[in-house]
Amino acid sequence: MILKPNKLILIGLIALLGTFAWVRPLQAITRFSDIKGHWAEEAVLTSYCCDLIKGYPDNSYKPEQPLSQLEALVLFMKTQGYELDKTKPAKNKSSVRNPAVPIVPWGQNYLDTAVEKQLLSREWTYNFVYDAPASRVQVALLLGSLLNLPNDAATLPGEGFFSDLDGISPQARAYIVGLNYAEIMNGFPDNTFRPHQSIKRAEAAALLNKLNQGGWVKYAKGRDERQMEGWVSQLTLVGKKAELELTSLQGVQKLKLDPELVCFRAGRECFHQEAVNSQVRLYLNNKKQVGIISILEKIKTPPADEYITGTVKSVVLGEDSLLILSDLDCRDRRLPLARQARLESLKAQNKGFTALKPDTFVKVYLADDMVVRVSELKTESIAGMVEKISARTLYLEDKGSSKKDKPTWFNYWDRARIVDKNGQRMGTVLRGDKVKVTYLDPIPDGIDDEIPLEIKITSRSELKKVKGQVEKIINQPGNKAVILKKNKSYPADNNVTVTDAVAGTTISFTDLNPGQEIEMYVDGAGVVMRITRN
Repeated sequence: MILKPNKLILIGLIALLGTFAWVRPLQAITRFSDIKGHWAEEAVLTSYCCDLIKGYPDNSYKPEQPLSQLEALVLFMKTQGYELDKTKPAKNKSSVRNPAVPIVPWGQNYLDTAVEKQLLSREWTYNFVYDAPASRVQVALLLGSLLNLPNDAATLPGEGFFSDLDGISPQARAYIVGLNYAEIMNGFPDNTFRPHQSIKRAEAAALLNKLNQGGWVKYAKGRDERQMEGWVSQLTLVGKKAELELTSLQGVQKLKLDPELVCFRAGRECFHQEAVNSQVRLYLNNKKQVGIISILEKIKTPPADEYITGTVKSVVLGEDSLLILSDLDCRDRRLPLARQARLESLKAQNKGFTALKPDTFVKVYLADDMVVRVSELKTESIAGMVEKISARTLYLEDKGSSKKDKPTWFNYWDRARIVDKNGQRMGTVLRGDKVKVTYLDPIPDGIDDEIPLEIKITSRSELKKVKGQVEKIINQPGNKAVILKKNKSYPADNNVTVTDAVAGTTISFTDLNPGQEIEMYVDGAGVVMRITRN
């Protein structure tokens, strides 16, 4: 069948549209008609998503309108868990109303509570005008009280901190400095704070955003209820399965998307798909859907330039996350975790670094001294007694079928970590030691490919004294032995020492003759280490 040119063009257009469908928003944005392209658009939408602000009935936000005193009071009290909208006003038992609390057309419970808890200064309480613009110093006083910031003027820096703080109270100056240090409320480039300047609603949204990012907002079920950080490993924008996969050091989570999802980069709205493989901060609505994606940076994982093998001691997750590792030299290593670090786990694929248990053997890959990848190692172990040991190979006592499919010797055993039963470093392994060997088996069906990681000495026997009469001795290359009367045979170490008790001198092993009485000192493997001829 030959397609006509116009049909070919139509098919090409459909394919092209399909290619670019992923960059389209989920749905046209209907939140607020007057903030598109405004410098505070991200702050306004983020605060709205987290139920910290509301707009007007005409679907506007009025970002350039001054924030009224009552709006400021209610707005910032709500960030600290005050939800008094549905609370009935308390009945005053006194017939005379407290003259310090003015009557306001709405939000009376907030004002009454603020006065009762001394969240407002006495001067502001007496001069409170609910619909008058709130000044920057009034907001600073309110936030300082709500956040319990230090208000001691003695702790203030020099008078030149802001150039225009003369004439305001020491408490207000202390709060202004504290808010500035907390990066909540800053000054202007000319080193002024402009305390008596009014605050616009856009600036209020920016303040709310800073409180939110800094963890100052008190949510009923904690900050994680409405805010998350991590990197986006997958994003699906189609139909009912619209969801986002967020990966962090805590694991992988799949989150549903708000139909009006908005994505921002550097304060400007961008295509949703730009969030993939980026470090982001997510804001969730009250339905636990992702409403706002704020792109922090594109994930760039440099190639690893070093690796360390060892066991996990602990994992600390937080602002500065750490992996505490005991390497194969028994040294504790404090390794900072990169935010995009990945865990290759044998079992728990989605639980992140919280799934790493102490004493788990891992291989840690580092780039620029930061952990970028951790691979959990599949280890095997075998316990037994060291029967023979050389510079290269360690042999365990072979008990036949009881250790079927288990190795009984290990090459390069000296490269393994040698510890006692409490995990403390030991010098070396001796013949006769009872040990537990933890090892890798790269080729399960292979022979002589095991890699020992740790040799744990669980028991070490003292030399045992054995008395008897020499029947005969065997002195062949690689085969020394003492046979006592009644045919009791004991292998002797190649470097066995023999002493004559009477003369007090060292003699040769071949100086031992049948019928002589001797005392032997035997190690845990039953090998003679010392002999005394009586």
